Amino acid sequence: AGLDLCPTQWGMLVESVEPEPGQPGLEVDDIIVSIAGHPLDGLSEEEVEATFGAGFGHSAQIEVLRLVAEQLAILPSGTKEPDGTFSEDLDQFAKRFNLDVWVKCTAQPLTVWAKGLPEAMPLARAEVDKLLQFYFPMHSP
Repeated sequence: AGLDLCPTQWGMLVESVEPEPGQPGLEVDDIIVSIAGHPLDGLSEEEVEATFGAGFGHSAQIEVLRLVAEQLAILPSGTKEPDGTFSEDLDQFAKRFNLDVWVKCTAQPLTVWAKGLPEAMPLARAEVDKLLQFYFPMHSP
């Protein structure tokens, strides 16, 4: 098929697309959320693999979503790399919104980024602002 895939909580993640034979319309970081009418999102990784395998075949119809990465927030100036409770709360936040979340620490100010389904971002942005208000009371989003 010319693809490297990885099961995720969203479905099957496209990790690479080989030039030959290629897969028109598929790009790296796309998520196959259903195959042959069988939904893949919300399943365990093992269930995603089994369901994908059962539906895989020549001309199998797939539904694809494109993940987005967005900056959700800027941490207050002078903030050190997060650890401890703040990091644990970011992990819980990521699970709640089904996102990959990280703090970009390469420059000041530090920024909070997330990667996931586009529809999760507006609610996630509002929730991360609440989290920052808790940890940094003087922070205004």
